[in-house]
Amino acid sequence: MKKKLLAIGVAASLGILAGTASAAPSVNAGGIGHTNIIPYFSTQNGNATLISITNTDQSNGKVVKVRFRGAEWSDDIFDFQVFLSPGDVFTGAVTSANGLSKFATADKSCTLPASVNQSFVPIRLQNTATGTLEGYVEIITMADIPEVATVPANNVNGKNPLFTAIKHVNGVAPCTSATSTARLENLTEDNFVTAAAAVQASYMTSPTGSLTSYATIINVPGSKAFANIATAINYDAPRKAYFRQANDSVIVTDSLTADRIFFAKVVAPASGGAAVPAYQFDLPDLSTPVEAATPTASGHRNALTVLLQKSSVVAEYSTLDVLAAATDIVISQPTRRYFYNYTQSATGSVTLEGVKYKIGGDAGSPYQSLVDTTNRVDLVGSVAFFDREENKASSNIVISPTPPGGALSLKGEVSVIGINNGAGATGALGALLTINDITATGAGGTVYEEGWATIPTIAGWTLVAGAPTAYENGTANGKLPVIGFTANNVFNGGVGTAGTNYGTTLPLRYLP
Repeated sequence: MKKKLLAIGVAASLGILAGTASAAPSVNAGGIGHTNIIPYFSTQNGNATLISITNTDQSNGKVVKVRFRGAEWSDDIFDFQVFLSPGDVFTGAVTSANGLSKFATADKSCTLPASVNQSFVPIRLQNTATGTLEGYVEIITMADIPEVATVPANNVNGKNPLFTAIKHVNGVAPCTSATSTARLENLTEDNFVTAAAAVQASYMTSPTGSLTSYATIINVPGSKAFANIATAINYDAPRKAYFRQANDSVIVTDSLTADRIFFAKVVAPASGGAAVPAYQFDLPDLSTPVEAATPTASGHRNALTVLLQKSSVVAEYSTLDVLAAATDIVISQPTRRYFYNYTQSATGSVTLEGVKYKIGGDAGSPYQSLVDTTNRVDLVGSVAFFDREENKASSNIVISPTPPGGALSLKGEVSVIGINNGAGATGALGALLTINDITATGAGGTVYEEGWATIPTIAGWTLVAGAPTAYENGTANGKLPVIGFTANNVFNGGVGTAGTNYGTTLPLRYLP
């Protein structure tokens, strides 16, 4: 008993148990939650992406942060706030022009800024030329907006004036108020660190898990469409986390975010932050500790990472030449960014605020094998392919262009893997930024054109010195936190004069 208690004490002193409190996050298999994560969007190679966010709460409004991040390093490339009235649906389209993705909507819900019909912003990207064309989407409920203010004296005509401002009237939300404190542009931050003044604080309450979202990637020239459903995360007791959609400066700490790009830089060879200025619009993010039981961002990151960890993904595929079939596997890692650390180096591959850095993954975490020059994480294990007649591909299957003896790896935050596709854009989604290709070669060089595959998602990791039963960063192994889907496309030349494509999307299956 004493040994067991000692081990727990050592783990606690190292911060190992951070994020493992009883109020742990959970995935709602029904697709409705406090936070929604859309694993992939694309405007690459003629694609457009349609986004839909639904508030299933028929009593309360919601104020929601919508943030698009790039596929390569998860940098923020476009974000805004949307105010959903009860039962409301917000939709928009992401297309591209002049090498940049751009957002457009004709929706009548309120947003901050008032118009979000704008191009994406590449200022934080290393790849400014094409880095906005692929990525993923974070959708976070910051607060509920009840019909009646929590302090009756602050109601106007018996109702919460902020609720009235966002509630649709004849299909259109007013988005304004005669009450100055309820005007959207006047809202001040109201969160678990800094509360708003008493009047405004009565307009918002702690958020509830009522959002469901999805994206549809449409390629009109190719006559293809692929829908992917957001992963829905719920929390036991989330706190208000409203931050202004403004460029007001913020001094970040682990009480707000685990994104060390905003933390103070340190002298090499030590690793630390990159001192990129942080603003109110950078919050909340997926690491922001929305539950009081997990009061640090690193702890919240750990809990979410443990929740999403998988040892491998399982996917069925078809690449039959007779059908011009193609399969792409999308593997997205929503908490990857929050394990980055930055080391000043003249040979660093990333430049931030005029300083060169090498980006690494925290030692002992699933991302400790991250190589900044390639933006890849080495994996342990090999891909296994099976055809539809029980045959298994040889064990030397790797993700190309891995040489003999090389390590299997995933590139970027969103890794898109093509099957039997060869070089260039992937066959179904036309992805380019963070791609891999796997050729399913069986005995005698036979290529398995259809079947199923398991792809390992375990990265190299190490134990924490002095704590043989505990690990760094709240994880107990090198399993990566992954979500995603499989996009399948086939062509039927017998339809019409030019034939037509058929696209299907299947959720990834996982081994724990």
